[in-house]
Amino acid sequence: MYRLDQDLARDRRLYLPPLPTLPMVSVIAIPPRFASPSLPLGHYYVAILETDAEVTEFDAYLAAPRPAPIAPTLFERRPSGLAATHMMVGSYLPPEPGWPYIILVHCPPDSVESAPVPDDFLRGAYSLNLFATEHEFRRAWEEMFAGISPKDRSNLLRIEPVDGDVGTA
Repeated sequence: MYRLDQDLARDRRLYLPPLPTLPMVSVIAIPPRFASPSLPLGHYYVAILETDAEVTEFDAYLAAPRPAPIAPTLFERRPSGLAATHMMVGSYLPPEPGWPYIILVHCPPDSVESAPVPDDFLRGAYSLNLFATEHEFRRAWEEMFAGISPKDRSNLLRIEPVDGDVGTA
């Protein structure tokens, strides 16, 4: 029998949230034979996990025996249980060198519903981007906020990146 945690999802890290009201993000470094241009940076898969129970559930899902590899999509379409009244933008720094930087946007339901393609939001509430380098991450972070009008800023909570050492997960 095949287990995802022994092959496809063997190399993964849990990114802790910059605020308790944001989710954790599990990032899987997909082996080269499963890599695809459709994946973030070509070889990462992400799962947005909102509670410790979901982390445990995801670990059990990855460890479950199955006949063949499958995409670990357990949480992609599960509705979010975290309520957002404002758009929250959080930065997730790599838990160790060589892992990507993440910008995650948690959107309130009205923002998701008014988006051109609401189905593109993970768990019906999240958008995220991965960056290979700190330079790319910081440039995207600044560009994201440069064009926001004062009116739109009133509905936005921006969680700044923290410089210095980061923890491991």
